[in-house]
Amino acid sequence: MRAMFAVAACGFATLAQAGIVYQTSFERPGHTVGVLPQFPPNPAVQDNWFQLDGNIFNVTNNVARSGSQSVAANTTNQPNASRWALRATPLDGSLPENNIVESSVWVRMDANSSANRLSRAGLDIYDSTGANRIAALGIQSDGVLRGIDGVSSTFDLASGLTLGEWYKLTITVVFSTKKVQFSLNDNLLGFGAHNAADFGDADLWMIGFKPNPDTAPGIGHQAYFDDYSIAVIPTPGTLAVLGLGAIAAGRRRR
Repeated sequence: MRAMFAVAACGFATLAQAGIVYQTSFERPGHTVGVLPQFPPNPAVQDNWFQLDGNIFNVTNNVARSGSQSVAANTTNQPNASRWALRATPLDGSLPENNIVESSVWVRMDANSSANRLSRAGLDIYDSTGANRIAALGIQSDGVLRGIDGVSSTFDLASGLTLGEWYKLTITVVFSTKKVQFSLNDNLLGFGAHNAADFGDADLWMIGFKPNPDTAPGIGHQAYFDDYSIAVIPTPGTLAVLGLGAIAAGRRRR
């Protein structure tokens, strides 16, 4: 395991209260069972959520962490590329006054003994241009939790995750110090860096890597997303703790 960091005991526990900008459990009446639309979304459909560069995200009532619905995605018949689902928020294109944004989502990656490709599901955060990644965090079908920061360093933050179980993935973005933090089930696992000037969106993210040998389409994996939120943290007094994290030089992402 790489990119594990020592953290002061106080950590971010003192960041007690966060102002929720947007949250959803993908329930009715805002969401109904069916596909998320392509951009631009119909305001009357799926609470303004839409998907980019593919057609793999669907609201389902087959599996849910809370309530009765979640968003499902799969990598079967998809090329070796990322796919995203997202919704614009009031933060899009603006720098929050207190400079800290936190997004989280619960993710379940299901096992597939017949799969011949690696898949990853989680969060992928971008600035307002949509071209510059701030950070990403995803569960892989090999049980590894991988983070990617805004300078293309990669971090294997945990291993041995159980497929078919729900995990809470959280990315905290600090704009004043250009740092990000990665957390699993509210446990801080590591730090990274970014170069973004503002916040754009926090996307549901799914990627399926082509099988080896490269003979697409291959057989992929199913993942589910539930209980998504974006918050602004109003107490910047513990920013200094982020300075304790060294940034590991990692491989460039695939």
